[in-house]
Amino acid sequence: MKTLGELAAKIRDSRSARGWSQEELAQQAGVAVRTVRRVEAGERCHWDTATALLMALERRQRAAGGRALPCQDEKAREA
Repeated sequence: MKTLGELAAKIRDSRSARGWSQEELAQQAGVAVRTVRRVEAGERCHWDTATALLMALERRQRAAGGRALPCQDEKAREA
């Protein structure tokens, strides 16, 4: 990623593909909802903030049986 706009688009698109609201992403990343809104709008953020958001988007929730649940974008590819 070279620009803030590319970072914003990646975070926004990844969040949407997972069906998460900005509130859900903020909770998963441990940041304020306002921070998610600002980052998705292409405003500057600290490296730690960008890393926390991207890591939250990469995490997979575990089912009771320990299997990784696919994200919505992965489900679409399988169909």
